[in-house]
Amino acid sequence: EIREVPWIVVPLAVSAASQTVAITDADGFAVGTVDGVTGIASGQLTLVSTTGDVSVSDNSVAKDVDASGAVSITASADNASFTVAANANVETSSGGVTITADDMDLSGAITASGQTVLLKSATASDAIDLGTNGSVADTLELSDAELDFVTADTLRIGATDAGAITVSAALTPGSVTNLSLLSDEGIGDDTNTGSIAVANLLLDVDTSVDLSTGNDVDSLAASITGTGTLTFGDTDGLTVTTGDGVNGVTTTAGDISITAGGDDSVLAVSQAITTGGGGDSSSVTLTADKMTIGAGVT
Repeated sequence: EIREVPWIVVPLAVSAASQTVAITDADGFAVGTVDGVTGIASGQLTLVSTTGDVSVSDNSVAKDVDASGAVSITASADNASFTVAANANVETSSGGVTITADDMDLSGAITASGQTVLLKSATASDAIDLGTNGSVADTLELSDAELDFVTADTLRIGATDAGAITVSAALTPGSVTNLSLLSDEGIGDDTNTGSIAVANLLLDVDTSVDLSTGNDVDSLAASITGTGTLTFGDTDGLTVTTGDGVNGVTTTAGDISITAGGDDSVLAVSQAITTGGGGDSSSVTLTADKMTIGAGVT
């Protein structure tokens, strides 16, 4: 077992297959080649940079980080970055991958087949922009091309203390089955500029969601607290069901509007749609050519 060390490690390479590796460095580090050892081989892996950036270089091997347990990589400082170079690969066979950094550049792969990948800011309340990556301070930016480098059953972006999420372009994460977006604020589509195409979508926020047009999901779940509302429009049929542990669509007091577009599209409700306002204080509007209501709508 390799535990925290106080010295600076740049670059970093570790040969400890199946062993727990935990390294904390003050000034940041790059996963590369050191004294004939290339990349990192480990069991569970935890890397923390307290002030500097973290990068994974392309070392001309199949897996630049090759783990058999949970991987957690953190760049703790405000606006510090995490980078995966082109052709590099961060991969684990179990336990999933968590990346925590205010800025990310994913030009290479993060691979956690059948597992969960979590991408989140280190700084609470930082905004999230999904669709572009223009190096804006205090904003975690991830383009659609970058999301295509993530292979996972579930991709979670954000956290319960994250800032507002803007979907600023069409997102089509091709190697992800479930997409979960989490925020302490809300989610918007940049005046109908952005959209999401994925099999299963979860929205878990504290204020309103406005994803009104152009989306293409098979199933939807949402949990909205505060007084937030939900407006969601799909290009064809969809099912309100369970997503990433959340059942159905719920708001605390806000209106809910869900549209299944296209001719003969079916809007199916297999888990409850509930507004918490009660009485006349909130409403549910469902729009589709066909509907199958198999759970409560209140």
